[in-house]
Amino acid sequence: MVRPGHRFRPGSAPVAPDGKALRVAATEVSVIAPARLHMGFFGLQGGGPGRCFGSLGLTLADLALRLRVRQALRLQVRGPMAGRVREVVESLCVHLDLPQSMEIVVEKAIPPHMGLGSGTQLALAVGSAVLRLHGMQMPPAELASLLGRGKRSGIGVGAFCYGGLLADGGSGAATVVPPVVSRLEFPEEWRLLLMLDHSRHGFSGNRERRSFESLPELPMTTVSHLCRLVLLQALPAVCERRIQDFGAAIGEIQQILGGHFAAVQGGSYTSPEVAAAMRWLVAEGAAGVGQSSWGSTGFALFPSEEQASGVLRQGLIRWRGHAQLELRMVSGRNRGAEIEGGEPATGVKSSRRPAC
Repeated sequence: MVRPGHRFRPGSAPVAPDGKALRVAATEVSVIAPARLHMGFFGLQGGGPGRCFGSLGLTLADLALRLRVRQALRLQVRGPMAGRVREVVESLCVHLDLPQSMEIVVEKAIPPHMGLGSGTQLALAVGSAVLRLHGMQMPPAELASLLGRGKRSGIGVGAFCYGGLLADGGSGAATVVPPVVSRLEFPEEWRLLLMLDHSRHGFSGNRERRSFESLPELPMTTVSHLCRLVLLQALPAVCERRIQDFGAAIGEIQQILGGHFAAVQGGSYTSPEVAAAMRWLVAEGAAGVGQSSWGSTGFALFPSEEQASGVLRQGLIRWRGHAQLELRMVSGRNRGAEIEGGEPATGVKSSRRPAC
């Protein structure tokens, strides 16, 4: 999981008078790391000279990873996604020469492989907690790269650091993690309805890599149009709180990309049931709809909690016989991950604070 040859910066760790790194700085660290929507690429392989991909995404409230890390006699992991947590801890500790004497409890997890950014948030949350437990720190982008995350999109790292509506500038020859080039406050009154199909998982790992490699490049005229939709419609619409214009831009981006990815994911949506739900949500007044990343999560935009709640009630009745489908309402989150702990263990508990 850790990239060979990637070295930790020694200056990031506090040192004792004898010159050795301090290994214990806190008794417990807790992290809340938010889920995110990936609303689409606007560059992909045809993004222009020297760069590719480039993406738009939204940090979510009401859906997050919660975990605690504390000192222990040996490595113990409890809760959902324990195997993946153990992989992160073992890789990081081996690479940085840290003891694995800790207990990690995952209190709540983001549903994995459903387009909600579970892998990046888990890696950053676990990695940040382990580092702080030992009095160390590392920029999240560097930590993400170290743990093999953020290769194509910087939205996950941006969600962990800043929250809000994010756009990254894609990858160039020297890019480690695509940089966040725009971060906007998402209107607090807007709501989203998410439809999750728990019977289907989006692509990841080698399957995702092969799928990208099999795709043709987008024509530059299409890339230019996607960039215009992001820069001159979606982002200004959020600043001016015009949800219809924002939704129209997102809908068109999703339509273009859905057609582009259809050959590898079996249609514009990974899940036919989610596709049907999105058509119904448009008929019920959604300002825009789409699929997050490879799915299977679909999302629909609404201007208010009142309107979204009314549609949610109808939807829960409509799909109550479909156990694999989950319809839920969420809002945007305008702050990143929160970390509590990480100060020297003096018996005084530090206040909860942002991760970056």
